[in-house]
Amino acid sequence: MRKIAGQKLFLASVMLALIAGAAAYSGGTASAGYLQDLSSSDTCNRPCLEGLANQYLAALMAHDPSKLPVTDDVKFTENAQALKLGDGLWRTASGMDSYKHFFEDPTAGQIGMFATIKENGMGDILIVRIKATKQRVSELETIVIRTPGGVTAYEKYGNPDPIWSEVEPPAERVSREKLIYTTNLYYSGMQNNDGKGDYSFFAHDCNRIEHAVQTTNMPKFNYGHSSNQSFVTLGCEAQYKLGMMGFVTNIRERRYVIVDEEKQQVLAFSYFDHDSTVRQLALTNGETYYSPPFFLTPRTLAVSEAFKIKNGKIRFVEMTLTETPWGSKSGWVN
Repeated sequence: MRKIAGQKLFLASVMLALIAGAAAYSGGTASAGYLQDLSSSDTCNRPCLEGLANQYLAALMAHDPSKLPVTDDVKFTENAQALKLGDGLWRTASGMDSYKHFFEDPTAGQIGMFATIKENGMGDILIVRIKATKQRVSELETIVIRTPGGVTAYEKYGNPDPIWSEVEPPAERVSREKLIYTTNLYYSGMQNNDGKGDYSFFAHDCNRIEHAVQTTNMPKFNYGHSSNQSFVTLGCEAQYKLGMMGFVTNIRERRYVIVDEEKQQVLAFSYFDHDSTVRQLALTNGETYYSPPFFLTPRTLAVSEAFKIKNGKIRFVEMTLTETPWGSKSGWVN
């Protein structure tokens, strides 16, 4: 009964937040050809949002923020630091690579993007969130992941998996608040993971990629913090059931920034804390797993993850992450 009551309370709080968010993201004016006719709508639809994202990239590569339509009070952060438009990556971006993946939320007037770019000739993964107000950029949140190896993997990966472009039949969709609720189960199941929870929110054929490297249902290899090569041979649910992710001691600032009801997708930002107090884990297969060197000191990771949900279950996860100072915050949560 407590679990059911807790679920109802969570869904109610999500609904209230969505109502408030929808009210905050209305209104609009237009000045460029890609924007829709305001005689029929004053919101930023999918072509409008994608146009703003592409215009941002063009302005970034030109090192000229005046080429981007922004509100007078636009807020801009790069790797959680509030900056003036034109600072940071605006000075050093030197070209686009091939990978680009958009996540659109016309209801909230927001778009997210994973892209690969060049910075003074070196490869970066660029994570972007844009909020449109009156069809101008009012919020620009960027995360620059300076990992050439990750860019190389993305370039080899090619294009986003075709599953992301699929529009789900109305009869198979779940509500906006249920999409967020299901995504939150993913984080709650990973935090202090012991393998004993209910992980049925995963589809049986779920897969995950991390910096374009598939980390589920694969032949054996050493992945990330794991020296257990069998970990990557398991599916999403089986990995959670093993209980080997208990080194993640806290997942906070869980923000579900993009919710696409038609495509049943969520883009979420969060911080993973590993406080280094967990030195060994009792796995559900009877083995003991000892802390790898990565987790012998406190670590915080800024994590961006996209979720494709089918029939109410997580079918695909695309994850990126970058190391940040311990206890970092995004600058977007009061």
